[in-house]
Amino acid sequence: MKKINILFLDIEGGHGGSSKSLFMLIKNLKKKNITSHIFCKRSGYSKNYKKLGVLCKVKSKMPTFTALKRLNRNFIYSLFFIFYFWPNSYKVRNEILDYIDDNKIEIIHSNLISFFILVYWIKKRRPKIKFTLHSRTLPYNNLFSKLQARISFKLFDGFVFITENEKAHFEKLINKKVKGKIIYNSVELKKINKKVKLTDNKKELKILALSNYSYQRGTDRIIEIAKELKNNNINNITFYIA
Repeated sequence: MKKINILFLDIEGGHGGSSKSLFMLIKNLKKKNITSHIFCKRSGYSKNYKKLGVLCKVKSKMPTFTALKRLNRNFIYSLFFIFYFWPNSYKVRNEILDYIDDNKIEIIHSNLISFFILVYWIKKRRPKIKFTLHSRTLPYNNLFSKLQARISFKLFDGFVFITENEKAHFEKLINKKVKGKIIYNSVELKKINKKVKLTDNKKELKILALSNYSYQRGTDRIIEIAKELKNNNINNITFYIA
């Protein structure tokens, strides 16, 4: 069977959940069928990929565009993109084209929707290549997000969504149904010696919160909820936070 050459475009290079998920995906692909190539904007997993025998190149000037919440900030960011980020990516864009030709790349997989403008540019110059998108986020419901989603819908040949929520949200942005696979993020299970002992109270409501700790996620608000419950003499609820 002929090997398929796939170029994966990533942003975080191991610093975030999306790139960790990509690493797990590539780690578990069958090497006899697929040759993986990765371009990242940030270093992080280069050594890990090297251990897998997979080439990972850091291209910090790869252009990405992320739709922001406020309309005015999107306009400002667009000006920066058009007059600074895009011109500065001229060299790396042509390096990508050369790499595609030299390594006979057949599929380009965008790990995030932020690469959609770069993918559009590549597709215009290499139309025979297939393009796939991994949809991992819930973009803000505004004009720029809708435009980004509609361009992506026409641009990519295949879609992967990490949950049903991302698929439904994408369909809401473009007001159309999308053919795509829902594949939950893969994780590597590690043996953990520390065990959390739950209470034996069967009448108690046990609530488990699993999350990275950050201000945006609001994990700290659980403390406020617990205080309010106590103030109202509600004592049959226990929060477990990991």
